[in-house]
Amino acid sequence: MSRPIIPPLLALMAGITCSSLLTIPDLPVQAFLAFVLLILLVRMKGGRRILSPCLLLSFFLAGILAMNRDLHPYRGGDHIINFVGNEKINIEGMIYDNPEVMHDRMAFVLSVSRVLREGVYAPASGRLLVSMREPDVLRYGDVVRITTRLRLPHSFQNPGGFDYERHLRFRGILVRGFVNDPTGLVILRRDKGNPLRAALEGFRSRLRQSILKTAPATEGSIIRAMLLGDQKGIPKETMDLFNRTGTTHIIAISGFNIGIVAVFSLFVVRLFLKSSEYLLLRWNLHVIPMVSAIVVVGLYTLIAGSGISVVRASIMVVLFMVAILINRERDLYNTLALAAFLILI
Repeated sequence: MSRPIIPPLLALMAGITCSSLLTIPDLPVQAFLAFVLLILLVRMKGGRRILSPCLLLSFFLAGILAMNRDLHPYRGGDHIINFVGNEKINIEGMIYDNPEVMHDRMAFVLSVSRVLREGVYAPASGRLLVSMREPDVLRYGDVVRITTRLRLPHSFQNPGGFDYERHLRFRGILVRGFVNDPTGLVILRRDKGNPLRAALEGFRSRLRQSILKTAPATEGSIIRAMLLGDQKGIPKETMDLFNRTGTTHIIAISGFNIGIVAVFSLFVVRLFLKSSEYLLLRWNLHVIPMVSAIVVVGLYTLIAGSGISVVRASIMVVLFMVAILINRERDLYNTLALAAFLILI
């Protein structure tokens, strides 16, 4: 059985791995990629003898460039990293994502637009991770001004330990700041983000508040973690118990949760169709539940915050259901390779 996805997947993985282990400049890779694509364009009639190696080489080079974009992003003259120092400056920008509230503190990502230093405004760009000692009423799309000193994030450099600096780079964050008290932050405007995303974040906030009112104790924080992917409110003692018993996967949204959502959707839609002879004759009992489950999984992915583990699990579940729809469920390896390929992209 033909599995055309596996070779380009391996080539992409090899490129990503090489860029992770070695520092490879963009310019020679871009020039080589342009040369390979030019060969493909000129020798398109050369058959698979030249087509396949060139395509695989293209995916390998694309993997290098993709990883370089995250690990070594372009930093122009107006990037916020150029304002790092001991001096306090005023920074304006829009909150890029819903803030994370952790008991007595808050953290949010600021998409910077300009800075005020020595009474002069200067345009600025890039993302800044801001931590606040006292939580404030902030949400996605708020335009704020903060007063802070900018610092470069650093890891502890422990062998095999968590690389905090690398983690932030994958989020497009090269700089962080700290606001000591509420006077260091001023809300300038509200609701300036993408309207669709603002509506989604508003729905998530209302759902979060509803859970808080219904179950304000530890149970509510666990429900928020299972539904919204928000684990910040779970007390440390409770998290330690989950870790000790090896049951942390229950509160982390992943394949287990997405699978439950998909199976429950299939069951409900099939039950609804079977309730009426007219619906059974009118609609396909095999296709409609599958399509409905795919839609529900997509909606749940958005509601759960579209975290990495959620998106990864959703892609795998959706592709598995699509394979069933097109009668390719027996080709498991090709389906897994396609899922891995899309996840890496």
